[in-house]
Amino acid sequence: MSLQSLSRENYLDRYIPALKVRSIASYMLLKNLPVYAKGFLSSHEDQGFHNLLNSLEKSRISSMQLKADEDLAHAFQESWRSEWGDGVLEVELALAAMGGNSRHQGGSDIYFLSQEASSNQAMIHVLSQSIANKDVVSIEKKEKMEKLLMERIMNVLTKFLESERQDSNLLDASIWKNLLSLKSQSGKIAVYCTSFFETVLDILKILIEWNESQFKRHKDELFPLLCSLVKVQSSDIRALVHDILLQQIGPLLGVIRN
Repeated sequence: MSLQSLSRENYLDRYIPALKVRSIASYMLLKNLPVYAKGFLSSHEDQGFHNLLNSLEKSRISSMQLKADEDLAHAFQESWRSEWGDGVLEVELALAAMGGNSRHQGGSDIYFLSQEASSNQAMIHVLSQSIANKDVVSIEKKEKMEKLLMERIMNVLTKFLESERQDSNLLDASIWKNLLSLKSQSGKIAVYCTSFFETVLDILKILIEWNESQFKRHKDELFPLLCSLVKVQSSDIRALVHDILLQQIGPLLGVIRN
C-alpha cells in the first residue's frame, strides 16, 4: 500500500511512529554489535556468520531505500509539523530552534541515515575482525571478506567526501569540533558527512592497524581518498590521516621505516 492511498491520520498516528521505533531499535542494536563481533567469530559457525552479514546488508539497503522515498519523507515532515501547532508563530519558533533549517531530527533523513551509517559501521567491524582472526577463516574466505570490506570502505569514504564538499554550507564550522562530544546533537542537520562521521573514523583506525602487505594491496584505491581527506574540516579525521601517512604511506615510499 502506498502512502498516497493512506489517510493523513493513518500515516501520522500509525505508520510513522512505528517506522521511527524500528529505525531507532535497529540503530541501537547495530551500534552495539561490534562489541560482540568476536563472539560471532569464535563460534566457528559459517552459516551463522553468513546470515549475520546478510542481515547487515539488508539493513543497509533498506535504510537507503527508505531514505530515498519521497512520499515517506513527506509523511515524516507532515508528522513533525503537526506537533508545531497551527499558528505562524509556532512554526517560526520551531524553525528558529533548528537554526532555520528544515533538515532536522524529525525528518526521515536522520532516522534512515543513522541506520545506514550504523549498518555500514557494523559490517566494517565484523569483516575487519574476521580477517584479523587467524583461527577462524581460511585464506580463501579472508580474500572474499577483504574484498567486501574494501567495497564498504571505498563506498563510505567516496560518499563522505562528496557530502562534505556539497553540504558544508549547511553546517556551522564548530559542529566538527563537537561531533565526538555531542553525538546526540550531530543529527540536527541530516547530511551524510555528519551521520557517517564515526564510521569514517573507524575506517581510518582500521587502516592504521593493517599490516604492510594488506595496505599495499589497496594503496592505489586508498591513496587518492586519503589525499582528499586531508582537506576536510574535521581535525579528528585529519589527525588520523596524518597517522596513516606516517605509518602506512611512509614505509611504502621508503622514507620511514616501520
